[in-house]
Amino acid sequence: MASQRPDFFLGDLTDIFSLEELDCSTETELYESLFDDFVDDGTVSTAIAPAEARKEMNNAFESGNDRPVFTLQPRPALEMYPYQPATTPTPRFKKVTEDHLKILEESRQSNSTKKNTKWGIKLFQDWSTEVLGSETNFQEVTEEERDKLLVRFYAEATPKQNEKRERKLGTENAAEYHKNTMKNIRSAINRHLKNLNRNIDVVRDKSFRKSNNVLDGKLKYNLQKGLSRPTKHHESIPQNDLLKINTYLFSECNPVILRYRVWYILSMNFVSRGLEFHEQLTTGSFVFSKDENNVEYVTLSHETKEKNWQGGLDDPENSADKRMYASPSNEQCPVASLRLLLRKTDPRSSSVFNHCSKNALAHPEFEDIWYTDNPVKHHQYTRFMDDISKHSKCDKHYTAHCLRTTAIQGMNDAGINTRHIMYMSGHRSEKSVRSYSRECSTSQKKSISGTLSSLSSGNVESNALVPSTTRPNSHALVKSTTWPNSVVSKPPSSTSSTSATSTHTLNQTENTLSQVNSNTGNSFMTSGLISNSTFSNC
Repeated sequence: MASQRPDFFLGDLTDIFSLEELDCSTETELYESLFDDFVDDGTVSTAIAPAEARKEMNNAFESGNDRPVFTLQPRPALEMYPYQPATTPTPRFKKVTEDHLKILEESRQSNSTKKNTKWGIKLFQDWSTEVLGSETNFQEVTEEERDKLLVRFYAEATPKQNEKRERKLGTENAAEYHKNTMKNIRSAINRHLKNLNRNIDVVRDKSFRKSNNVLDGKLKYNLQKGLSRPTKHHESIPQNDLLKINTYLFSECNPVILRYRVWYILSMNFVSRGLEFHEQLTTGSFVFSKDENNVEYVTLSHETKEKNWQGGLDDPENSADKRMYASPSNEQCPVASLRLLLRKTDPRSSSVFNHCSKNALAHPEFEDIWYTDNPVKHHQYTRFMDDISKHSKCDKHYTAHCLRTTAIQGMNDAGINTRHIMYMSGHRSEKSVRSYSRECSTSQKKSISGTLSSLSSGNVESNALVPSTTRPNSHALVKSTTWPNSVVSKPPSSTSSTSATSTHTLNQTENTLSQVNSNTGNSFMTSGLISNSTFSNC
């Protein structure tokens, strides 16, 4: 019987031959160049196996058998490429460029602060050029020279005159800056010096005492001369306009109104200013949870940057558990509105407030997605409250900051403790809160006016009001007979009947206070409008 031709494996021929010497780029070309004859007559297959190939091949040729069949098998694909070194481990720390470092350094101040600093320095340099003939070099001037310059600058700084300003403020008032503007100019100069790495504080250093005395004197002089204008705070939205807004926002459900509604609800419940706060919100910013009573509420998953919360080394922790509770039995549940907005938003979008889809605007009932993945721009947020006021037919057009003022004023009128108001608003001192809650509502102002009118007419008892029991923590204290009777003293020429009447009135006042305190369960001076506002300092 004829012997069977052996199959053997040539193994890795690159161990024997050099690809470069044979002008071959791959092993297949190498085998073809070595075994052209075998390949031509079909005795060579394209598969190669491991090592003992040479030994078996020699044995086959020595035995005189027929031409062997060489099984050529290429090496694994990875080995056919040039040698690759071991991969380096992924770096733990990120690399930053000089440009990025500059951005980080400049981020310590907000854009509005930078603009204010730039404006204040420009004003000072304009004065320096007009009075001294050239701009002042802040790097070279000494503290003594700077104090002398600030003395004259504070005294001579005046706004540009124009007809519009004069028509609005009057000729005399238009010629003077507001007291807060002068303080801002001083702060701008102080920030500029710190940005130049100069260890100078024009506000607190003793070397600038004279210039600060001049500024203080100027503000007091303007007050005496009737040139000091009061600070205008953002007004609180009255109850009748709040009702109009609420009616409009829940009148129907379409893409435009739903977006306004959620923006309005978040502004109120998280006591925000409504602009930069909403720009930072993403679809992942909200955490839906339940408290120990199984009531659902929403919190934020991250901190947000606002005017009084800029972050940084010196800022304390922000309030981390502000909650917006659900009202399942109420058709106007704020959590339900938020869920609906998120469900109607394009899944690809990361922003909460986006542009409305054209199809959804035309036929919202047939569209599952109402909002695209194109977020609302910054300038569009500034028009939200104005549009809401217009469509609600409010008596005035309000701003986003009015919502913050309304929320703080409402908490104050409801008798919520000041530190709890600070927790929600982010204020760090009661003085800051009072700048919001010092204003009285229309009903409170009317009640106060009636009380003072009764004092001037001498008709105190007939004007006494019965305290309300519906809201004992706030308005009950305002509408009671506490204020007029607590300031009434016996006139020198009073008769015995008048004295008896006054004594009876004071006793009635004491009984009223006892009744209010027993109904509320709270101390008179621990909550409500009086204790949480500037009236406590009267």
